[in-house]
Amino acid sequence: MINREKEHWTEMETEMQKLIDHIQREEPDYLSSIPGIAEDAKRLQEMRLQDKKAAEERELFRTRRKARRRLIAACFVAVTVLGIGTGIFLNSDTAHAMKFAMEKKFYQAKGWVQATDPEMVDEANVIT
Repeated sequence: MINREKEHWTEMETEMQKLIDHIQREEPDYLSSIPGIAEDAKRLQEMRLQDKKAAEERELFRTRRKARRRLIAACFVAVTVLGIGTGIFLNSDTAHAMKFAMEKKFYQAKGWVQATDPEMVDEANVIT
């Protein structure tokens, strides 16, 4: 029989299924006497379960793959937005101020003291 859903069966397929069901009700051992069919009939339910399980695993794999792609895209967008945002706010004035602050911390950590003549010191270039 063609492997389709029952609602899509033709009239002939429906009649064949009715005939097979009738034979199984009237003479349950009839199909088991035919070589090859008995083994297939016993394994039919097991084969259907295996097919259903395989289809569920494929669907789960597809779902996980889609979720992984979405996560990668979200990370890419986040890194891009953060990079652009940081670049906008770090112009040259900010960079010079940060450099000055780091130099000041460096001199404080080293304990360097610079002795200069107080009359020659200008307020613009003094680290306090």
